[in-house]
Amino acid sequence: MHVRLGLILGSAIISASLSGCGTVATSTPAASLPQQSAQHGPATFQGLAPLRPGFKPVNIFSTVVAIPKTWTTERITADSITLGGQTGSCSVTNLTPSLSLATRWLPLSTSPTAPYKDVIPVSPSTGSGSTTILTQTGQLLELSVHVPPSHQRLGTTILHTWQHPLIATTTQAVTHLEQAQNAVLANAGSREWVLAAGNAATAQESFYLFQSQNGGKQWTLENASQWSANAPVFPNASGQATINFPTTSEGFIAELSAMQPILLIYRTESSGKTWAKQIIHLPSSFWPGNKAPVIHFSSPTDGQILAPLSQTNLDALYNTNNGGATWHFVQMETVSACQPSHTIIKEALHHDATQIALPLFGPTRIPHARNQSLSATASASPSLNQYSVRIWKTQQCYPVNSPEITHDLSDLAPFASWRVTAVSPQAPTTALLESGNLYWRAPSGHPHTVTLATGLIGQAYPASTLFSSQALSHGPVLIWHEGEWTMEIKGGTAVSEQTVSSPLIRYLHTHFLPGYQGLLVVNITGTNRMQTRLDWDQGPLFMQVASDEPSADNPVTTARLAVLWQQYS
Repeated sequence: MHVRLGLILGSAIISASLSGCGTVATSTPAASLPQQSAQHGPATFQGLAPLRPGFKPVNIFSTVVAIPKTWTTERITADSITLGGQTGSCSVTNLTPSLSLATRWLPLSTSPTAPYKDVIPVSPSTGSGSTTILTQTGQLLELSVHVPPSHQRLGTTILHTWQHPLIATTTQAVTHLEQAQNAVLANAGSREWVLAAGNAATAQESFYLFQSQNGGKQWTLENASQWSANAPVFPNASGQATINFPTTSEGFIAELSAMQPILLIYRTESSGKTWAKQIIHLPSSFWPGNKAPVIHFSSPTDGQILAPLSQTNLDALYNTNNGGATWHFVQMETVSACQPSHTIIKEALHHDATQIALPLFGPTRIPHARNQSLSATASASPSLNQYSVRIWKTQQCYPVNSPEITHDLSDLAPFASWRVTAVSPQAPTTALLESGNLYWRAPSGHPHTVTLATGLIGQAYPASTLFSSQALSHGPVLIWHEGEWTMEIKGGTAVSEQTVSSPLIRYLHTHFLPGYQGLLVVNITGTNRMQTRLDWDQGPLFMQVASDEPSADNPVTTARLAVLWQQYS
């Protein structure tokens, strides 16, 4: 039996291969605002639990508020509804449209137990109070009440009886924050950290530190900056923050001050629970630019910080040999040509934009070791309606399309690459995926069912063929599904293919591939040597992401590029 991709993408196998939480789709967008009219205004909600005498339920923005029966609608706008009467008023506001996707998923409260619900009790002096929540679909909603101080109990009752959709978990929020450019990551062993920055203020900005102790499956809010003088205040808004954890318990956050010639360093020895601030006074050539310092540790005790002093001139190098307890100035260094990976991506896409008029897409960043230099080559073909970007591991950083890159690395595979091609809207998705993914091989034979990680059900085929004549055969093929995606692993033994699938399935159990019909193929070429390619049809554009990096982490690293996918213009 020869099986085509069209059949594998069909319901016959999908119904048998999805199990438990295996279905992975794109993150659900925030619900659109209702068009306010008589039918979308406040209405009695029949399913509400019994209320106190004198109260009635009203349905606003998918929430239910209990208010006095004498209150009526006072004002309706596109994003808020106000109800009130002689004893006060309340309003429900949808704050979602005013925030970017990254800002929306930042915590509302510094409480690690409820970071996505912020409650301000009704004040006995002003009679005002509020509750703000972030729902699991990304809606940011606020209920505020205003009553006379003598009716404080009424305001409290309204806040406490508010019924709303489920509140976002920290893990759900971090999944979105990982894709934001205002977030930086660090890891040590099975622990991972995400440092996310809030909106910049005049002298400082808020920072939120999340930690995962199981490789990113579950996240908790470990610490957050506050305006209180007694709270840990992370670096200010002069530029990008840097985070580094040499060990699972000891870590560093650093950023340049925008107000003074100083480098701010925050050190923890308790896995982020408590932080101590260190200040390094910089030379007079300090320039409050928007670059981030670079922190590197070669061992738990020996490390360096490179602090950019000016936009184009020098960096100051500081060393520690006691695990960051103290830092010592070493020398001035020529400013490195290395940029953060998201800057490299933008520069490469800018090169493509000068040659072709297509929407620009790419990952928000390239996951890689902080001490690894990256360089990019970019090309575009107007005749083929496509552009591509290749990211290379290099000994030093080169400008985009520098001759040194192609000369030194012409025989080596890129660390990561992607291509975007304009295709006809009428082109069948199945045909595009079959012809576009170089590693895809249609399986043959009769499959048997296998249970994979997280309870997913896969189909194990005994062989794969290049042609329908089956003249050329290959090893076994493992296929399963993640939402609209078909996943294939080939080139190994039945046992090794299941082993390779496990970390990929676990990663996609908590992270989302683009919500389009797609194909991911892992081609095993040797021990801990794999090639991974993802293709998906995104309307008039056909996306292709690949990596031939010889590493056991290759499938997850490549999938992560697609998880971090975004449009740049």
